[in-house]
Amino acid sequence: MITKGNCWVWSIREENKLADSSSSGKWLLSGSVEYLATLFHSIDQLVEKGTIFRAKYSHKENPWHESLPENPPVLVVYADDTTRDQTLEELAQLGITPSSWKYDAETDKDWENNGKLSQESERQRLRLFFREIYGHIQEESNATKK
Repeated sequence: MITKGNCWVWSIREENKLADSSSSGKWLLSGSVEYLATLFHSIDQLVEKGTIFRAKYSHKENPWHESLPENPPVLVVYADDTTRDQTLEELAQLGITPSSWKYDAETDKDWENNGKLSQESERQRLRLFFREIYGHIQEESNATKK
């Protein structure tokens, strides 16, 4: 079932389970929101059949809710070591070639304090904040010049 949140469009079927949650991870693919949305309906069908565990993509509609607002949209297809290759084959049959595989344990480490994703998130969110503030200051300055 497809559900949409502030940052992600999810395909989740509660009955789907990973055989080895200790080796959980994900296939990753960046692309435009339009491209990922087009792919996602086929992926959702595989999730509904139980062929793929779970998937999501970032819709980039709410930058203030994003952890990494400057990053390109990303498709995330979850699996574990027992389903990793099968999931990749299913994606290949859809014409999808993920750019990388990443274990959830690696992601968790990257999001820890001073982890690389945590630090990058802080930088991007600060830039977003300053662009917003600078934009308002620029608008006020232009308005007073008129």
